[in-house]
Amino acid sequence: MLETVADLNKNKNLRFVSTKTNKGTNEEKEEIKNVFFFNLKSTTKMKLRITGMADGFGRLASIVDWCRLAGSAVETPCCCVYTVGGHVPHLLHDVIGLVDLFHWNEVIMQIPLSTLIDSWSAVEQFKGGLKKFVGLPDESMLLLTVNDPAHILRSGYNCATSASVFGRAGRHKLDPQLYGRILHAFRADCFQAISDSDNPIDASKKRLNKSVDRTVFFSRACAEFAKQNNEQLFCTVVGGYDQAERIRCCKQLSSLSVEGYSFEGFHNFGDLSALSVGSVVPILKSCFEHLPTERIRFFPGSLDPKQIWRLTQAGIDLFDTSYVHLITEKQEALVVDDNYPYNAEYNYAQDFEPLCKNCYCYTCKNYTRAYVNHVCTTKELLGPMLLMIHNLNQMLEMFRKIRDMM
Repeated sequence: MLETVADLNKNKNLRFVSTKTNKGTNEEKEEIKNVFFFNLKSTTKMKLRITGMADGFGRLASIVDWCRLAGSAVETPCCCVYTVGGHVPHLLHDVIGLVDLFHWNEVIMQIPLSTLIDSWSAVEQFKGGLKKFVGLPDESMLLLTVNDPAHILRSGYNCATSASVFGRAGRHKLDPQLYGRILHAFRADCFQAISDSDNPIDASKKRLNKSVDRTVFFSRACAEFAKQNNEQLFCTVVGGYDQAERIRCCKQLSSLSVEGYSFEGFHNFGDLSALSVGSVVPILKSCFEHLPTERIRFFPGSLDPKQIWRLTQAGIDLFDTSYVHLITEKQEALVVDDNYPYNAEYNYAQDFEPLCKNCYCYTCKNYTRAYVNHVCTTKELLGPMLLMIHNLNQMLEMFRKIRDMM
């Protein structure tokens, strides 16, 4: 740990920002809080190269040079792989390689801060960054988001100076100063700005107005941090279903130097089967008119394939795979055709076909529906592992089909 400015000056890869606060007591003294940041050696900027775009069909693009990884390219529309603390649920890093599920330099790994907020100080003491801490290879691409899309967002805990993030140990107040220390410890490739995305569907105009004001304040602070430390940033567009507030948020965020925008506040995460995409699309399109075109558009949440298709047609580039995690926990298998999804229940007990005849994942090549039904029914550890391999493979294949169709 660095404790003095002299120590800091010895390390040329670090910078710091000082903020001054006065204590309102008789013994008034000045407190200086030093926030340290990792100064990335590479100055390569992430770019979104649009290769095709048509109204009603979305857009084809390529995310080039993801943060420090010069030469990397990810075709969009696509999904970032949802993780819990840097690990795909039920799958070890070694298993992903053994079954050839995906290559680390071809997908973006989403790490929600809420899944690591309780242990961020351990990462800081480790001093090796988040990738090494969770065992991810150097060529993997990370996106640090604030909230966990697989869990319902708790309402009523944000304030003017901080947003609340809930870990297993309870509530953490996340302000720009604390976030700066976390970013230095994690050395994430790309991070999402703090926001107040607590926008219930019945939220008042006053509540939405506060949400936008706070989000813009947090975004400006995070943008300054990113600029000083050559970090890559996603800002969050909020405002609920109020189109005027959404546009106001977009206009204020559009002047910031960012790599992408995350569209939140349409739901409170968790199961989104009841989300009406039809009411979301017009608001999204009005937002796009006030934001730079060549920026990544991210819509986080547990969306099913039909909802994802509607949003890609509207112009969204990036999603996550939290839906795969949720249906795996329900012991459901995803089949990307007219019959998805279906349950692995008793009617598959005597079915010796693969989960999906047209799927060539490790599960479908080696196991039958009857066997998967058996290991799920008997609560064996292999059950959710086989389902996660299949479901994640189907989700990745679904985006390939979307890009081919477009």
